[in-house]
Amino acid sequence: MTILDPVVAPSPAGLLLEREQHLGAFADALQDVSAGAGTTILVVGEAGVGKSMLLRELTRAAASATVLRARGDELEQEFPYGVVRQLLEPLTRTLDDVWQGPAELARSVFDPSPQAGDDASFARQQGLYWLVVNLAERLGPIVLAVDDAHRADEPSLRFLRFLGHRLDGLPVAQLLASRPLTEVEHRQALADMLDDPLVHTLAVDRLSAEATGRYLEQAWPEGTHLAGVCHELTAGNPLMLRALVAEARGTVDSAEALRALGVRPIGQRVRRSLSGSPAALALAQAIAVLGDDTPAAEALAFAAVEPEAVEALLRANILEEGTNGLRFVHPLVRTSVYRLLSPVERTAQHARAAAALHARGVAGEQVAAHLLHTGPVGEPWAAEELEAAAERALSAGAPDTAAALLGRALEEPGATGERRARTLARLADAQSSAGLPDAIANYERALTLAPGDARITLQYSGALAMSGRTADAFAVLDQATLPEEPTIRAALHAAALFTESAPALAHRDVVAAGTPDGGLLAATTAYELSMRNVPAAQVAALAVPVFTHGTPPLDLSTTMAYGYGIWALMLSDQLELARTELDRAVEVGRRTGALVIHALALVLRAGTHLRLGALQAAEADAQQSLELSEHPSWRFGNAGAMQFLAEILLEQGRVEEAAAAVAAIDTQTVQPLPVVLLAEQARGRVLLAQRRPDAALAAAEALGRRAQAALCDNPVFLPWRRTAALSAAAAGQPERAAALAAEHLALARAYGIDSEALLTHALVTRDIDALEVVAAAGAPLVRARALLALGRARRVAGGPAAAREPLREAMELASACAAKGLVDEALDELAAAGAKPRRRGGHGALGLTAAEARVARLAADGASNREIAQELFVTLKTVEMHLSSAYRKLDISSRAQLASRLD
Repeated sequence: MTILDPVVAPSPAGLLLEREQHLGAFADALQDVSAGAGTTILVVGEAGVGKSMLLRELTRAAASATVLRARGDELEQEFPYGVVRQLLEPLTRTLDDVWQGPAELARSVFDPSPQAGDDASFARQQGLYWLVVNLAERLGPIVLAVDDAHRADEPSLRFLRFLGHRLDGLPVAQLLASRPLTEVEHRQALADMLDDPLVHTLAVDRLSAEATGRYLEQAWPEGTHLAGVCHELTAGNPLMLRALVAEARGTVDSAEALRALGVRPIGQRVRRSLSGSPAALALAQAIAVLGDDTPAAEALAFAAVEPEAVEALLRANILEEGTNGLRFVHPLVRTSVYRLLSPVERTAQHARAAAALHARGVAGEQVAAHLLHTGPVGEPWAAEELEAAAERALSAGAPDTAAALLGRALEEPGATGERRARTLARLADAQSSAGLPDAIANYERALTLAPGDARITLQYSGALAMSGRTADAFAVLDQATLPEEPTIRAALHAAALFTESAPALAHRDVVAAGTPDGGLLAATTAYELSMRNVPAAQVAALAVPVFTHGTPPLDLSTTMAYGYGIWALMLSDQLELARTELDRAVEVGRRTGALVIHALALVLRAGTHLRLGALQAAEADAQQSLELSEHPSWRFGNAGAMQFLAEILLEQGRVEEAAAAVAAIDTQTVQPLPVVLLAEQARGRVLLAQRRPDAALAAAEALGRRAQAALCDNPVFLPWRRTAALSAAAAGQPERAAALAAEHLALARAYGIDSEALLTHALVTRDIDALEVVAAAGAPLVRARALLALGRARRVAGGPAAAREPLREAMELASACAAKGLVDEALDELAAAGAKPRRRGGHGALGLTAAEARVARLAADGASNREIAQELFVTLKTVEMHLSSAYRKLDISSRAQLASRLD
């Protein structure tokens, strides 16, 4: 049998010397976990300091918990959710009932076939969270142990951090081991975890001189007198100490001889050990290429050597037996063996590995992982494997990995014409989703090869729009030769509505003069006509059938046109239909994991709730949309959510919060035209609320000029004249205020929705009769403002008794809407009118936050805590916290009392 020089000495228990503090900390954490207080512990230390051994000992101490293990691997770190799959997949194969509820959203992580879109990352994380919840309910306390976390894939690290923020109330501990950032290539997800205040970091230091001596007592008793020199040479690094002892044991007996021997780098020791056995070298290199946990039979076949090579490598402490196969005793040893291969040999070995795995029908990610380390192999299956792996990466939410795979696929010969165009387009899709450069250039290359491809053209236009080049986005569609079908025409019109370019405005003129043939083109045309102040009844006649005669298509390619259709409903006073349709869209987005659809529906529903006077529901939707903001394609939607949030906060009297929301909107980066206009509208309203009427007037009139030039001068969509009129009145310019209010009212009457315009005119002209008209009908918030103004006018006129009734009604309406600012004004006016109203302060339904109100309403409707948490994408603990706070503010003690207190 071949005998190799050992690379490192065995690792007796002595290497856990000076780790008592770590063991104690984890024991305490386990007690908390058993009581439902989850935690995340990150063991950090330099290479060779003993993190893996400590991790094994810590998990061994968790005898009362289910321990799920994973290890980051350099070969697989580009592939999404590899570590998560190592942790959870074995259980998901045996426990079918763990997929209940939103856990279903995580199936695409474990299913190799592409399913969800590449914007579904948030939903996948939610699904994985609920999968862990279900597992904990089934199994009891769980420990998720991840060794070499610095080699884990980014999506897995992002999920583990996501889970770490939701462990309160869960019997789950996360235990990770990692090198410090200074020793590894920068990984943003790892950096975020190391900086996370919810992560408890345990630093693993080198051994002291005393501990070095105690180790020698076990590993090299005859060398204990050399403990000081060993510590000096190794600086207390346990791996270096093991390597030194392996070489010195039996050959060195003096300090001088030990210093002369010195500490050889691990690479030198590996090279020296393997130099005498070509078979052992071939096997070690095979496992370095194939990866840790390779079955012995597979490695032996690949290396074409006899089984005795396995025994030789095990005896030399180069390999050890892992859970599923052979693995290196330390990543540094694997790296040293891998570097013994020349670049040409590495490429050839990875190509052999890819071909062998492909021939055996092994999962595509493993084949593709090897192909990423080769040049073109010239076989048709290579491009197919790379493209299939890229689709799975997109499905699993790793577009950067997909981009690398598709770029490599394009290096393979044979892909020409339409096939190459499709691959280039998918590469551009991945780059666009990942925020990588060159996406637009690759769309252009794809279109050069397939100029009539509708999908590529639509994706290219969308990428241009999302990069701020809205005029170019329209031009791409306008100049393309595309099928004359309604979906394509609707996309073209939606792109035109995004920009103020002259060609886009000309195209809109053509659409406005034509007759749409149904579908989403009818929806976008309805919005177009509303912008031109065509009567609301005509707008509704076009828009309503789109959403009542079947359901319109709802996917990433139709979101812009769909959104304009919803706006047409909102602007034609079809608010209940809009809310019903948006409830459907929210559910579609939540169920499918399509983040952009989900977030867009929440933004638009926030606007619908605002117009209906449901301010708490509106705020909750806007805030939840902002929480779904990870996907690059949704950054424009964030501006829309912020704009609505500012309007909602103003209605609640939270002026400075509204100002902060407006300030957070980036209008310097080109945004879709409607978002820019609405953001400027909110900015003007904030200035007026801050009692800066001159600035508010200037902002409103500047907005008006831009809106008119952009053919977006609908008085309901963009009531800039209302802001201007109220600002002029506050600035002491009554004639100008009256003229602006009159113009606003005339346009609103022509459009057919005039209650708010009539209120504005009544306020600046002090027309009490008009106030009475508005107070009798209209939207709840408009009525509340009219009643407040009417009561104030009557009080000032000398009739405090006559003022009380409209003021009380204003207070009740405003309270029902959660418009606290109006409630406070009404209370002040009632006090001035001689009434003694009871101020509610932070109690009652009005005192609930938006999140508390949403949770309380769902609970009142009969939803369980678990159902509420799943619908709102929050934790059970969060639901419990909000309900507890709601009970306190509503002065109730049970769920059964919620409905009566909320109504």
